[in-house]
Amino acid sequence: MSDSSTPPDRYEIYVDGSFEDDAVGYGVVILRNGQVVEELYGAAHTDPAHRQVGGEIKAVLEALKWCQAHTVNAATIYYDYMGLQAWATGEWKATKPLTQQYAAAVRAAPIALTWRKVASHSGVRWNERADQLAKQGAASQAVSSIPATPAATEQIGRMAALTEKARAFIAHLAAQGV
Repeated sequence: MSDSSTPPDRYEIYVDGSFEDDAVGYGVVILRNGQVVEELYGAAHTDPAHRQVGGEIKAVLEALKWCQAHTVNAATIYYDYMGLQAWATGEWKATKPLTQQYAAAVRAAPIALTWRKVASHSGVRWNERADQLAKQGAASQAVSSIPATPAATEQIGRMAALTEKARAFIAHLAAQGV
């Protein structure tokens, strides 16, 4: 049982999507009481016609899945594409299957959400990090579409090693407050 004088954990979630070379990726940064506890990214595997919006949507859905897995019942989502909040709250009518499914999933999630719009590419630290992760997610989808030849397999291995080194370096910088 927790001490009633202890404030509840505060969760902030930064989400972003990316469209690079016909590949869609998502990125998520989750903070608990101002400290990064998780970073998520990957290929969105949505119709490329949705461009980065497919990644933005996937980012929110992955964040909600993480919250449910970690019994988080309230969070603030920081986003730079206004449709994320507008579809979820009903401000915009969801007319396409992707946005209809998104709106229904967000509304059904057992998590109290507060939405905060941030300007994209404006130096907001964790939004910029979510953008970097989304680009990594898109790149991972583009890499997975390369035919499996020995040269391509070697190139993918080198790219994966470089990506891991870059990720470790970025984590180091983030830990240093950079």
